Amino acid sequence: MPVVRVELLAGRSEAQKRAAAKAITDALVSTCGTQAHDVTVVFVDSDPGDWFVAGRSVRPGPAPLASAGEGRS
Repeated sequence: MPVVRVELLAGRSEAQKRAAAKAITDALVSTCGTQAHDVTVVFVDSDPGDWFVAGRSVRPGPAPLASAGEGRS
């Protein structure tokens, strides 16, 4: 029973999630031979302020202040 967890920034509509869940389910059925009724897709919405890439927030806005040790080699 495949369980797929999809983490996204908040803001996708229910219709978008429904379409994504169907596409994910269809992909698992066609590639793994599982039954559609056995596939579970869970969406986890995150606030942009809780999501960081390479130490930087993905929230739009001004760049954070540098820390005391940043930039030293």
